Amino acid sequence: MRRIVGVTVALALTGLAGLAGCKSIDRDEAPLRMVTEPARPPRTPAGELARDFVQTRDRFVAATEATLVELDAKIATLKADLAARAGEAQTAATRATQDAVASLEAQRVAARASLDEARIATADRWQQVKDRTTATVATIVDTYDDVAAQLRR
Repeated sequence: MRRIVGVTVALALTGLAGLAGCKSIDRDEAPLRMVTEPARPPRTPAGELARDFVQTRDRFVAATEATLVELDAKIATLKADLAARAGEAQTAATRATQDAVASLEAQRVAARASLDEARIATADRWQQVKDRTTATVATIVDTYDDVAAQLRR
């Protein structure tokens, strides 16, 4: 009996909706869905992307720091070699080498500043900061190689 009453009430309500000018939902139209679950997070959530960026940045900073520490030791060796040659006659080549070592130290300071900037770089500036830091360190390596070659002559 209850089932008959429920069906009758449903039919009556449908008829009243039709009389009142309401549109009934056809099966051809897409029915509205009620969202009961939160949307699934994307496959690579922002948190994972941020963590990957920080790890990449930290690896780069650590590798660059190691390179600069190595270059610091090499520069100290160059300075010691120049100091040992201080008793020799000051030739134009020796003065040029001293100037190159001074330039090398200035470049090292610039590289340290660039590395400090890389440590705090955000994702949107990362590539620019990384490229600048890499170029600065490459310049120091090239300058060191040139100065070391001059000293061996």
